[in-house]
Amino acid sequence: MNKVLTFALFCFALLSTTPLLAHTIFGTIKDEAGKPIPYATIYVEETGTGVTTNEEGYYRVVLGSGDYTLNFQHLGYEAQRQEISLGSTEKELNIVLKAQAFELKTVEVLGNADEDPAFTIMRKAIAKASYHRQQIESYKAQVYIKGAGRIKKIPFYLRGAMKKEGIDTSFAFVSESVSKVEYKRPNNFKETVISIYTEGDANSSSPNEYINGSFYEPTIAEAISPLSPKAFAYYRFELEGYFVDRDYGINQIKVIPRSRGENLFEGTIYIVEDWWSIHSLSLKTYKFGFTFNMEQVLSLIHI
Repeated sequence: MNKVLTFALFCFALLSTTPLLAHTIFGTIKDEAGKPIPYATIYVEETGTGVTTNEEGYYRVVLGSGDYTLNFQHLGYEAQRQEISLGSTEKELNIVLKAQAFELKTVEVLGNADEDPAFTIMRKAIAKASYHRQQIESYKAQVYIKGAGRIKKIPFYLRGAMKKEGIDTSFAFVSESVSKVEYKRPNNFKETVISIYTEGDANSSSPNEYINGSFYEPTIAEAISPLSPKAFAYYRFELEGYFVDRDYGINQIKVIPRSRGENLFEGTIYIVEDWWSIHSLSLKTYKFGFTFNMEQVLSLIHI
């Protein structure tokens, strides 16, 4: 049975007190061809808050008067860092992101010449996973989720049984919700549902487990993380490329399951050189017959 599932996920903003004298920065984020970039992130360093662009690449940030540093980024594009001064009026700031240029990294082989250099990088990242997991004391975010899906292909032997059960395979379920998510170290998550709408049966396909999880944990939604201490028993890794983002070297590593099945990830993870932290990732996994695609882009903060 092939189930098609699409979820749009937006972490609107890390919640903070709205300034009494609030002003707005707004605009669009596009690529070099002028095409809007949906779901790009805008992170404000001074406040620790952020927003995402909508499907048309439009964003809006509300801040008080003052000087701010904004980071504009999306997976596959070079990040931009803009310093602005916000006065008593609205400010329009339109951003064009360039496609990320990758290069092959020159590596010095000191050990097993037959082993891909990605294994050394991942060993260092796995060793520091617990350290990075402890760097966040707490956070709050408002999350909007919209999903839809339907059964696309059904094995012949199941069609009759599903028809007898009254299951309409042509009907697509729809799910939409707004929630407030709170986290406190080490693993205390709280979700408050603000509003929810559902039509049809989503068959336990909610992505909430992935939202509340962390790839620095050994597992996320019961799937083995590429940064798990057991990762080498489940995955192979290949170094595919290298680029520099805001003075940090970033390693592009392909994640390959050693066997097909549920609760394993495949795709690409990007590891920051020397810090051995996650820069971003584009991974997918399978659960209950559904395919879950995940993209994360973490902010690099100059300190």
